Amino acid sequence: MRFAGWEAILVLSKLSSRTALLLSLIVGLMLALVPTANALAFGPVGYHFTGRIDGKWAVQMELNVDGEKVSGHYWYETVGTPLELEGTFVGGRLQLAERTADGAATGSWSGAFNPLKSTWSGEWTSADGAKSSTFELARVAEIVTTEQTRMGFIKVHTAYPVFAGVARHGGLQDAQAAVDDEVWTAVASIWNDPADTFSEDEEFDPEAPWWTWEHFSVVTIRYYSSSLISMVNEVYQFTGGAHGMTLHTSMNLTVGKNGAIAFTIDEMFKKGTGWEKAIS
Repeated sequence: MRFAGWEAILVLSKLSSRTALLLSLIVGLMLALVPTANALAFGPVGYHFTGRIDGKWAVQMELNVDGEKVSGHYWYETVGTPLELEGTFVGGRLQLAERTADGAATGSWSGAFNPLKSTWSGEWTSADGAKSSTFELARVAEIVTTEQTRMGFIKVHTAYPVFAGVARHGGLQDAQAAVDDEVWTAVASIWNDPADTFSEDEEFDPEAPWWTWEHFSVVTIRYYSSSLISMVNEVYQFTGGAHGMTLHTSMNLTVGKNGAIAFTIDEMFKKGTGWEKAIS
């Protein structure tokens, strides 16, 4: 039975004090068990950032945030060697420690982080604390992950960038279309391989090893700027047998407001293509 507020008070006033106390305890327990929005953990979500330390040292960074746990890596554009990142997201702040591949501490990052804003800024400090510099990074892409089952027996896992500002930029629209096409074409290849076409006469055997096929397609940004985006799609497929197969596909795009144009690495070395200054 449901009561309006004043009716509930009238009913409770007629109950014994012991019964009213017991009822209030039950109601309190029920309210405590009701989940609230604040109890939900943030993430998991991935980002690709670009920006500068001290206004001059250009860096690229990838971060994964899952609740309070943060991991990732970054690299200086002039060096290219990644430094590992690990830390926390607590109280609206990212606190990250950076290390080399062999575990040597090299510095730390700290700054307030609002996932709804397009930038992250704060302070970078050297491992010995002797040097500190401000930094400002722009979130240029979110790394979106999906998991699905295709045809009832193929487990498909994807991770790929969704670029920020696509709606207002023709070049980024082309870049996004190239990424989407690359990812889903690779996914479809697991059952569209002409050398492995399904036959209409194929008998269904749920116990057969090939009913545990799996596909992974992971696109990572290797370089991002307003005029050039370079990415790699790493694909792993398992269709039975002793082991799966891994392959890599590169995507390199010159980007402008009106569109993007794909190019291959060998084109950079051809005379007259305009790349001489960039690679010299």
